[in-house]
Formats: sequence, structure tokens, C-alpha cells
Amino acid sequence: MGIRGLATFIAHNSSKYLEDHELKDCYLVIDGNSFACQLYSSSSKFNNAFGGDYDRFAASVIEFFDALKKCKVIPLVIFDGGYEIRKLKTAFSRIRQKWFVARDVTPMSSCRNSVFPCFLKEVVKDVLRELHISFAQSLFEADSEIAAIARRLKCPVLSYDSDFFVYDVLYIPFPTLYLNPCSDKSSQSTDATYYMSCSLYRVENFLKRYGGLQKEILPFLSIMLGCDYIGNRVYKYFVSKLKRKTGRVTNKRQRRIASLLEWLRNETLESAKSKVIGCLKKHKKEGLKYQIKKIISMYVQDSSELLPYLGIDVSSLDMELKNNKKDVMNVWEDQGLSDDCLRGDSDSENRDDDTCSSNDISSESDGSEFSDEYNEEQSETTGEQQEIICSWEMRKASTLPSWFHDRFRKGTLPSAFLDMAIHNIYFLPPQVEDYNYPSSHIISLKIIAVIYGLLVNCEYVKPLRCQIRKHHSPNHYIEVKPIFETLSIKFSLNELPRLSIAQRLSILLEVAGLNLIDQKRISSLPESWQLYIVALVFWATQAKEPPVNSSHINAVLLSLILLDVVSKNVICLGSTKKSRRKQKNIVKKVRSGDKCNVLFTCALMMGNRTNEELSENMLSNQAVSKVDTEIRRGNVQDICDTESICNEEVQISTNNVVEALEHVNPEECSFVKKILRPLCLVEEKLKTRPKLFCVSIVHTFAQFQSCLLHFSYLNSLLEYPLPHCISFRAFSGTFAYNMYNNLKHRTDAIEYLSHLLSTAPSVLALFKFLSQEIKCLIPNVQSAEHIKKKTRKKKLPCRIEKNTNASSEHEENFIDAENPVDTDFEDPCNRFAVLTMRP
Repeated sequence: MGIRGLATFIAHNSSKYLEDHELKDCYLVIDGNSFACQLYSSSSKFNNAFGGDYDRFAASVIEFFDALKKCKVIPLVIFDGGYEIRKLKTAFSRIRQKWFVARDVTPMSSCRNSVFPCFLKEVVKDVLRELHISFAQSLFEADSEIAAIARRLKCPVLSYDSDFFVYDVLYIPFPTLYLNPCSDKSSQSTDATYYMSCSLYRVENFLKRYGGLQKEILPFLSIMLGCDYIGNRVYKYFVSKLKRKTGRVTNKRQRRIASLLEWLRNETLESAKSKVIGCLKKHKKEGLKYQIKKIISMYVQDSSELLPYLGIDVSSLDMELKNNKKDVMNVWEDQGLSDDCLRGDSDSENRDDDTCSSNDISSESDGSEFSDEYNEEQSETTGEQQEIICSWEMRKASTLPSWFHDRFRKGTLPSAFLDMAIHNIYFLPPQVEDYNYPSSHIISLKIIAVIYGLLVNCEYVKPLRCQIRKHHSPNHYIEVKPIFETLSIKFSLNELPRLSIAQRLSILLEVAGLNLIDQKRISSLPESWQLYIVALVFWATQAKEPPVNSSHINAVLLSLILLDVVSKNVICLGSTKKSRRKQKNIVKKVRSGDKCNVLFTCALMMGNRTNEELSENMLSNQAVSKVDTEIRRGNVQDICDTESICNEEVQISTNNVVEALEHVNPEECSFVKKILRPLCLVEEKLKTRPKLFCVSIVHTFAQFQSCLLHFSYLNSLLEYPLPHCISFRAFSGTFAYNMYNNLKHRTDAIEYLSHLLSTAPSVLALFKFLSQEIKCLIPNVQSAEHIKKKTRKKKLPCRIEKNTNASSEHEENFIDAENPVDTDFEDPCNRFAVLTMRP
């Protein structure tokens, strides 16, 4: 939830409340949502302006959990579920604020303005699955579940949520955790042991600082300060009458916290409730009494339904949950509220609760002012009405099938599904995009309509309200009517498990607009790529503003090949003694004149074939002559040069994408990685000259990400008729942006890529086969060179030459400048290309 100002208050007095701790040999309960955001924000490796570098983020996640494993820490990750009805206003205001931040993001400002990419949580979940780390997803807010699990296991919580300062748990604020393991020199064990240095918060240290403060009354602090469920404006009048703490604390909110703590140290739970509720208007008392009871119950929750999903045997746990701890809820029921408290005093009924200025919260970036207005309206309802609302929320969730609940808690279904099914609302994730075009999510509304139709199971249901950007304003909802059937099948959520895989697959492919011939083409592709290609085809055919051209498609395909093929198979030559020795032996044979042996050895390495499959007769005298010529010129220095010579003589016999993928050579992947590595980085001139940044290119790829995200959602709801697409092995925003800029001015992109990847014929063959299949699926795609450009006025010859040089600085590709492999390529679009050719 978050208690306003408490984290800052603790940070300013960290020496009093936090203690140094060595994290090792224990369970660690991790707040999944907070962890994903904090890890992404704390790293300087990610540039938010291009839509998400998921491969680099996944590497950081893997590195983090490897560090925990090294310290013998067993992580248990818990993710938030859907929004409760009390938090919808807060959620809306926060999403709105993110849209405003995304509008101003550039490569230079992305470090200051953090915009989380669409697949942020999905990347973390995919990594957890690959590393076989237990995780689960709560139905709603996960804080109370996390605290309950931590109490049961008597282990710390890792998060960055100020609520955990009030929960009676061991709490490690994420910014205090040093991510690099340290060697434990004090250990008596013969094996090396490690720990992660961090700061640990104990509630006992906090209580010790304020003598007389009771543990049971701490949840009352969050109620008075204001949280996501109840606004601080409700109690402003009461707090304003407290004696203000003076001293070094100058911030108004910090003084308010200090004053509240001084007041609470002399109060019991009953007396504090009586005094606070007694100051409220009569018609608000019952509603706020229920809110206080509900919030306190969350802070003292002892049981969790997620333990079985984490692979923990509940029966083996110690059943003594709390030692010498008072049951707060029993105190509430036993003591109750006095009649005087409910009556209040007549003077208080005439007081205006909103007399305090709203300037105190105007600086909040999370839209808390909207939360306060909503919560004030909610506080005017009676406790009985609010209880009905909460019970209705749970009843509506319970109407969903049991298989849905099971898969939702396992984390295979996105949390947004619960918002759609219960509240008929969907908060579309903000993206960096061009605000001169319609929202990048408009393209996915058909997919969202099918998902909604599956979830609601009723033809007489309200349309789904999707919060979406319209022009420059995010304060816009668009209503999406549910779709309950496709051309071949009518579907519902209850009947979904009874459908065959073929029927569920037909739903997904018909939503994508693929006919039977196209569906057969999709099925002939590698299984792990099929969902990605379905999203690509839908994107290329449906995107109108701006339109998708062949350079966009080639950039997306090359991103897939780079991340899913090259990165997995890369072998860095020279990284080990064995590979260095192999390279020296071949170069030695080249220089000694044993050309046939060299070509034969390289052919074996390139194709991973045996001696029986190749013979020296396969190598022509022409190839030997080529090697001899290049040796005399001094151009043959290593394996890469030798392989490039024999590429024409050794060809891989493949007929389709699957065969081409099977024949990809890991040795060649290292060359491709070296060639394409610069495209994975942000050009320095974009950071210093932000006007060169073209946000419309990012907008086009944001549309693709929206399509891929929602097809992944639909695929998960249909129980994976197509294999799950792992986003960090498929798409990189920075690479796609740079590759598009590299290809858009090429007259023949395929010819250029053929030369660029000439040292990797197996990878080139894979790209050509895949590109040919996409052309069959999207026959009418527009070429990049056919895009209409603005006409320019004729200028003097001297000015034309000057402007050509200036524009070439913007359009030059740094691959050509940094990689000698491209220096002999004569680009028809570059009149000066002939000057770079070697004599």
C-alpha cells in the first residue's frame, strides 16, 4: 500500500532504526512487483527511451538470483494480483502520472524519467521459471500475504514499501542491499561462504526509540498518515490539533509523523480510536470504523493461501505463529467502541474536515489527491455498505472457475485479468510513443475484446473500460464490447478446458486474421517462434498510423535471431586456451601453405560435420587459389578470414526455417554477435543531441509490443495452444531502433545483410528463409524506400554538398564505421561508398 512519508522518516533516522545485517543461509520472501521496479530503476544499464531491453534486464535478474544462491538464500517471490475496489482511484492516478512521464522521455532524460516496459513482470517470471525458483501471485494486494509467510518462516522480507515498517516482520529495504556477495572470512567452514550486506529493520528497534509505544497500535499510524486505502485528508483536522514536534525536522510531513508518534506512545489502541473517531462528523463514523478495522486486520494476518504454491509443506511448519503476542483483532472485538465515541461531540459535527490546505499533497507524484477524494466519498458510506462492497468483490472473484484461481495463483495468468473480470476495467500499460499518433494500444483492442469475452461469460455485461491515452491526455476511457465467438467456434470461460488444443489454437489464429494457408505456414515455423510471428503478422497488417514497412519487419526478425539463436549459441573465440590454440594452429597451417587442410578444417568447424560427410574433393582449386592470394596480401590473420574465403565452397543444404535453425553453427554466432553488438547500445550522439531521436520509430515498435503482450495474454488464457514466447529472447527495443535506422535507406536490405553476415552463412540462410516466409504471410508490405518524403527546395550546389555531409552524420550507421567487414560493400544509396573500398 504505502504509508506517506514514513520511508523518508526512517531514512533520515536510519542509524536509530536500521542495523547492519549479513544475508545468508535463510529463506527470503521477495515482493515481486517492488523487486522488478527497483532492480530496473537502480541499474544504469537500461535506457527507457526505446521500449525495453529485455535481454539485459533478464541478465540482471539472473545475476541477482545467482548471488542469492551463492549465499545459500532460498528466495520465495510473491506478486500482486488485481486491484481492490478501494484502490482503483489510486491506480488510475498513478497510471495517469506514468503516461505524463512517458511523454517526455528521450535517450538523454531516460535515467531521470523511469518508464517501465510492458514485459517487466513477465521477464522476472520467465527467469524464475528457468531457474526453478518458487513464486506465486496473490488474488489482490500481496503485502499481507508476504508478511504472513515471513512470520511463518521467521525470515526477512525484501521490498521497498513503507507498509513493512509497520508489519511485525524482519524487513530489508531494497536500496540498502549490496548486490555483490562478500566472502565470509569469519566462517569456520572449509568451504568458502558468502553473504550479502544489507540493512535490517526490526520493529523492536522502532518501539525502543519511542518508549511506551505498543506494537498493536502501529497499524494506527498508517491510518492517521494516510495510505492507498484511506486518505490523510480525513484526519487532517485531528492531526492539526496535535502538539507539533520541534527541532531539526523541518519538513511538514516529517513533523506530522513525529507528532503522531509522540501522541501514540501515551495511548492504547482503544483510547486512540475513541479520540480520533470522536472528532469526525456523525455520518462518517460508521464508515471509518469499518475502514480502520479492515486495515488493522490486514496488518495482523497470520495465514496465507500461497504457501502450497511455493512448494512449502504447511504441516511441517511450527504451528506456534506468534510467541507472547497479543491478538489485536480480539482486542477490537472485546473492547469495542464506547457510546461516547459513536456519539461524538456536537461541536465536531460542525467542523469542516477539509479546512486544511491541499498543498501538503500536491507534490505527490502518485496522484494521491484523487485517492483522497475517493476515500472521502467512501468514508461517507456506512460500515455495513462497505462490508457489502468488499464481500461482493470476493463473491465475484469466487464465481470464476477453480482452474482459473489455481493458474492465477501460480502466476501463469496476468493480474489484469482479475480487474477485467471483477471491475470491468483495464489499465493499459504506458509506453514511450509519439503523442502525435493515436495510442499504440489501439491496435490491440480486438485482442482485448476477445480476452474480455472469455472472462465475463455473459452477453449482458457492461463494456470493458480501458484507460487509454487520447492525444496528449491520458484521462480517457474507451469502451470495448466483449467478443464471444470467432468464425468457427463460440467460447466461454467455463467451457474452455473442454476444448481441444486445435480448437483453442483456431481461436487465437482467427483473432490474428490468419486463413488456413497462413495457419499452415505458421505451423511449419519453429514452435517457440510461432506466437512471436503471429503477433508480427497482426501488427504489420493492422498498423496504419504510422504504417509498417519492410525495414521494421526485418529489424524485428533480426532481433529474434540475435537474442534467441545467436546469444544462446555464441562461443567467443579466444576466451579459452583451447580455442586460442585451435586458432593458432589453423593460422599456422595457412601461413605454411597447407591451404587444402585449412579449408577442410574450417569447413568442418563451420558446419559441425564429420570427416565422412566432407572430403578434400569438395574444395575446388579455385578456393585454394583464393586462400593463396589472400595470404600474399596479408589479409588472412585468423579463422574469421579463412572461413569467409571458403564460404562460397561450403554451403549448408537446407529447405526451410526449421532445418536452417538446426544447422546454425555456434562458431559463426560469435562473429554475428561481434558485428551486431554496436546496435545493442545507444548512440552517444542521441544523448547529446536529443533532436536526432525519432520517437515515431519507437511508436511503431510500441505497437508491436502491445500486440505481442496481448497475444501472450490470450495464449495464456487459452492454456498455451502455442508455446509461451519468452520476451527477453525475442525483442530488444534499442537493437530494433538502431537496426531500422540502419536499413531504412538501403536500396536492397537483403543484399546489404548478405554482405554484413557473410562470415556467418548459416545465420544468413536462417534469416533469408524466415524473411521469405514472412513475405508470403504479408505479401503487401511496403518497402522502406517507397515511403513518401517531404520535398525540399533546390539549393545551391555548395549548400547541397554541405547539407549532404550534415545529413550523413545523422544517417550513418556505426556498424559500417567500426566493422571492417563492411568496408568493401558498395552501397548504391551512398555516393561516397566507392571511396572506402580497398584497392
